Amino acid sequence: MRDGGNEVKQGPQFSEVLPYPLGPGSWADQASARCTVPERSTSTALGRRRGARGFRHEGLVPHGHAITPAALPSPLHLLPGDGGFLPGDADALYLPPVGSKPNPQRTVSPRQGKPQGRSKTGIHIMTAKLPIHVAIVGVGLVGEQVVHQLMSSRLRSSFQICSLHTSRRHLEVASSGSGDKTASELIDELKKEQSGSKAYSGGVEEVVSYLADPSKLPRPLLVVDCTSSQPFADAYPRILASHQTHLVTPNKKAFSGTDQLYSEIEKTVQENGNMVFKEATVGAGLPIISTLRELVVTGDQLTKVEGIFSGTMSYIFNQFSQTTPTSTSFSEVVSVAKQLGYTEPNPADDLNGSDVARKLSILARNLSSPISLPLGFESVPTRTLIPEPLAEVNDPVEFMSTLPQFDAQYGRFRDEAFTKGEVMRYVGIIDLTDPSKPLVKAGLERYPFNHPFATMKGSDNIISFHSKRYASSPLIVQGSGAGAEVTAMGVVGDMIKVVERLIGRNIN
Repeated sequence: MRDGGNEVKQGPQFSEVLPYPLGPGSWADQASARCTVPERSTSTALGRRRGARGFRHEGLVPHGHAITPAALPSPLHLLPGDGGFLPGDADALYLPPVGSKPNPQRTVSPRQGKPQGRSKTGIHIMTAKLPIHVAIVGVGLVGEQVVHQLMSSRLRSSFQICSLHTSRRHLEVASSGSGDKTASELIDELKKEQSGSKAYSGGVEEVVSYLADPSKLPRPLLVVDCTSSQPFADAYPRILASHQTHLVTPNKKAFSGTDQLYSEIEKTVQENGNMVFKEATVGAGLPIISTLRELVVTGDQLTKVEGIFSGTMSYIFNQFSQTTPTSTSFSEVVSVAKQLGYTEPNPADDLNGSDVARKLSILARNLSSPISLPLGFESVPTRTLIPEPLAEVNDPVEFMSTLPQFDAQYGRFRDEAFTKGEVMRYVGIIDLTDPSKPLVKAGLERYPFNHPFATMKGSDNIISFHSKRYASSPLIVQGSGAGAEVTAMGVVGDMIKVVERLIGRNIN
């Protein structure tokens, strides 16, 4: 197989590294299936094999289960000054079909706080005035950076933070409050019990009810979800059903979840004319989703998307498998990555490959013919790096203390690649060479020393887009794909897009 003129060899099956049986539905079973699209599938049982923390080992799509191209949304429209949007995409502003009659003007009843003459096909833009009201949910590492960036001298006049929410407390900010205080003062006030913040008694449900109530927060409202909460992601349709409520988030859960949740969000966006942006769900501050959408909207024909999507996996394999000889053990590299804060509290949650699978599922749903993934990221064939004996180990201390027992097998895999002039990299691939049989997978691959993936440093992400236009040399996006500051930059960048569409001009 060739990649932009460079030879790419598929890595050995993980069973060659760790001699444990993979069982039915494994990656090896899928080698010839390539996610086939049968004319008619009557199978509803996925027969999946789950491992630790509910994540499945190896191939997640058994024989006969179809990953099928969904119908292309129609029609396609462009907005001046932007790459354009796909109607129905949850990351898009939904615009009415060309030639359709103007939609009835939305008005809000002061008593009911609900739109009258609700439009199902459009949204009135360029009518809002600055500042735009913002509610931030999740004020942790990323959320704090979002607050700081919004309250910079350049942006503070465009955004009015009206509420901040953590899992335990929330702070209602007076109409002039965020303008009078620094970002640090607002964050401290939220987290200190003796301050004006209030404790929650109803958890996620209380937060959702608060955000969805127009009498609580002014509209238009921009909700920013900086959590990684699945329950909050499940509530997106309810939040977006509220009049003039828009959403920006780095939370991957909703857009890499089940088709059912994704469809509910998409339907709500279409009916209410919301704007939903999620650039930071893939690549943090890197323009991955927007680049993909621009290629799609301008009519390019993608043949493959391939990349190192995980900062954690990038660091681990950049250190463990290099173009020069190294004797560093796999467990040592993982331990250092944990100390540097690159991994989850339990590194097994990174080594199972679920993060890469989530990002692939998000991208797959943004193609011109979206790939149907009924269970979201769980429908992506994913090769775990967790040895079978450790699959059920949930204690991070026990996991890390036992991992060195398998260093010899990891090392043999690395050394075999090196003798052939190759390195190992954990990558995600969407192969559209045969549009009728799209292939989506996450796992180990081997690349020659002169390949762009082989010369990576640190924890950078790199994604290559192969298409009809970029046939001889792929379009490559590379840079830091993790970290609070760059993730917050991606979030704030999306917020600026929403605001500029609401007011009809650039804010700076």
